[in-house]
Parts: sequence; structure tokens; C-alpha cells
Amino acid sequence: MTDIFLGPLLSLGSLAIYRRAARRPLSHGLTYLGWLALLFASAVMVIVSTVWLPAADEFAEWLEINVPEMQITKDGIVTPTPDRTVVAHPTLGTILVVDTSKDVPSAEDLGGATVFVGRRHVTIANGPHGEQRVFDVTQANGGNWVGTTIDGRFVHEVYGGLRAYAGPIAFLLLVVVFFVWKLVAALLYSILGVVLNRFRKEPLPYASVLNVTFFAMTMVVALQSVALFGGPTPLRVGRLASWAITGAYLAAALLSLDPRPDSPSS
Repeated sequence: MTDIFLGPLLSLGSLAIYRRAARRPLSHGLTYLGWLALLFASAVMVIVSTVWLPAADEFAEWLEINVPEMQITKDGIVTPTPDRTVVAHPTLGTILVVDTSKDVPSAEDLGGATVFVGRRHVTIANGPHGEQRVFDVTQANGGNWVGTTIDGRFVHEVYGGLRAYAGPIAFLLLVVVFFVWKLVAALLYSILGVVLNRFRKEPLPYASVLNVTFFAMTMVVALQSVALFGGPTPLRVGRLASWAITGAYLAAALLSLDPRPDSPSS
């Protein structure tokens, strides 16, 4: 498994790893792609836990303190005071407006808020061009929200539940999305590999070409990851550059190497 675990490093500068990949079954390349997916998802989760999660925790704590009490009844939303309440975040601006004297707000009533809570309906502004989503809270979720009191305690419980499960679910989702994304990319890049393979004296079977392709994508994956995590602009690669870089690795692997015996590394 050495080629799998050290593949992200060895495949950047060692042609021997491509020779060994060409001799292995297709499961070898798929396992390597899975390892890349785990590394990518782990890196994303580190960024999330160190940068985004503390900001989300801070916002949730602020919302717990500032959200007004609202009770959902069969007749609509009831608040302790009928006065219009505006909840504005010091950085994000107006987050919430509660005004049960109205139902569906006008643009003036919305006042730039993300969420407007009216007598029966909640309006969510979800676009830069004034798009709005409106739903009846007395009918939402089959009417199961009737009798619910929304306040700081409710926010704390909901956010706590989301926080507990969001991390593992997001990690698994990232692994699956990355694996499928790069599997499709490998299948496309392998078309170039098939063309290059025709120039070999002894062409390799397609499974070997695809194995080599999985490793040949590593540089592009590394550059894309650095760019995603806020790396320097010159390191960002477009579609054409991705094909050129991967194609260069494929050419070096398929045209310069023979799958002759090599020192074992598994």
C-alpha cells in the first residue's frame, strides 16, 4: 500500500510509480482515487473546523440572545408584543424582521432583511434581484410546527443538533462528490491516454491506462486544492491547463516507460 499512501507525493516526480500502476489491477487505481478523496475531504474539514465553524458558533450565540420570542399557533404567529422588531447583526446587517401586523411584506416592509416574519407567512429573500420565497408556517411540515415556540432556547437546540451531525455528513458527502468528480475526469483524461497508448510498441490494456491516469491527475488535484483553500492566483488552473498538465504526465508515463519489473512497493 506504499504507492497508495505516498502516491500524492511520488506521482509528482517519480515515473516508477506509474510503471507499477500499469501492472496493477484497476482496483489499485480506484483505491488511490479513494485515498485522494479522503485527503481532500479531510483538508476541507480542517478549514471548516478552524475558520468557518467558529464563525458559525459565534453567529449562533448572537442569534440566541437576539431572536425575539415567537409562538406558532393554528391562526398564525403570536409575539409578546405587536410592535415591529428588527434584528440587525453588527456585520451582516439586517437578518430578521418580525411584524405580525402584516402578512406578506412589500419591498419597503422587508427593508433589506433576509427573513420577514408576518402574521401567517414567512418570507425569505434568497436572491440579488429581489427573488422571494414565501411559505405558510401554519401549513409547513404538515402543520407540525403549530404549537412550537421559537426563541433563544429553540435556536440553541436546533443549532446544537445540526452541529453534531453536519460534520460527519459533510465529510462523507465530500468524499463521494470528490470521488465521482475525479472518476469522471479520469475517464475523460483516459481518452488522451488511449491515444498516447497507440504510440507504444506494446500497447497497454485500457485498465492499465486508466490506472496511470488516476496518478497522472495528482498535480492538477493538488493545484486545485491549493486554489480552493485560498492559494496564490497563479496556482489556479483552468480546464485547458488541467488537460495540458495531466497530458504531460500521461505522455511521460505511457511513452517513456515500459511495464518492466521494478522494485516491489505495495
